[in-house]
Amino acid sequence: MKFEGVNPHGMPPAIQLVPMAPRLPSLENKTIYLISDGFPGADHFLDQISIWFKKSMPSVTTQYRLKKGGFADDDPALWAEIKDKGNAVIMAIGHSSTCTPATVGHCANLEKLGIPTAPMVTIAFKDLATSTAAKRGMPHERICFTAHPIWGKSDEQMYAYLEGNDPVTGKPLMPEVIAALTNPRIAQSESVRGFRGTVLSVRDVSEQEKFLTEAIGFRKTGVDGAYHRFEIGSGGANKTLTLLHEPDQAPGSWTFGAGTVHHLALWVANDDAPAAQKAIYEELGYTDASEIKDRFYFHSMYVRSPGGILVECCCNVPGGFEKDEKASELGTKLHLPPWFEERRKEILGTLEPIMAPAGSTSRN
Repeated sequence: MKFEGVNPHGMPPAIQLVPMAPRLPSLENKTIYLISDGFPGADHFLDQISIWFKKSMPSVTTQYRLKKGGFADDDPALWAEIKDKGNAVIMAIGHSSTCTPATVGHCANLEKLGIPTAPMVTIAFKDLATSTAAKRGMPHERICFTAHPIWGKSDEQMYAYLEGNDPVTGKPLMPEVIAALTNPRIAQSESVRGFRGTVLSVRDVSEQEKFLTEAIGFRKTGVDGAYHRFEIGSGGANKTLTLLHEPDQAPGSWTFGAGTVHHLALWVANDDAPAAQKAIYEELGYTDASEIKDRFYFHSMYVRSPGGILVECCCNVPGGFEKDEKASELGTKLHLPPWFEERRKEILGTLEPIMAPAGSTSRN
């Protein structure tokens, strides 16, 4: 008798990320469709939103519609009407394990049609709403959260919810709904212009401090409670690290995933510096140091520091990021090292599309 062992464990297919619709410059003189998913009380909640707009933004026109069918049923005729006559959608209300994914999902489909949306969900179903958006390839869908429950509340209580704060962000709810429909993903005012410094969480300060001062050359310049500041050279922007002492924090893991930070990078002058730094590490007993890696645009060397933090020393190669494009084109398209070009389609399929607003790249 012959037996064959089969491993049932596998990897799910990569989620194909989908861009959201462009946001509106403002809601002035725009038509917003208020769509009910059919959950009890959603019609009254949306009616209070309509009243809010009449009081606070009278130039906005609202149109109420009840989506046909059950929570998850599609309504192509309504979507076509909105595409033809409307400018944006507010859909409510994610209030259960069935209507929450339906509300988030319908809004994701409308985003694909070029219609900006603000799905509204009660705080009780926050995790379900955000996981649904991620699984649909739109992890940053503009979900707005309100208090729970809506069902059974009076019109006055619902209006008070609208006048209150989003329980997730703590920001005023209706201005957040407006921002969901109008703010670009990354505005110029929110764009990254540089790094002043980095905060590193450690369970023990002493060994990490020794590493920073003896192995790299930082000096300790201040302590404020649990925060220990270190600077190098002239200090200040780009030359400051802060250790946050968190003795009760669970140790970090080797798990990689969206939102995790892989390593801290420190720039050095030239190719001689990483080799010299590696020798210093090994002399001081920090032997978990890598060989120098060719990253095409720069060269790198890594070491695992006492606090578990991976520290990189890197230096530019001649040309740096301008090896394969002009400075005026930086940030306008994805470039890969030559050895990854054959995997371009695979890599692009797992990346979230970026919609860069005017003025945010070197070209404009």
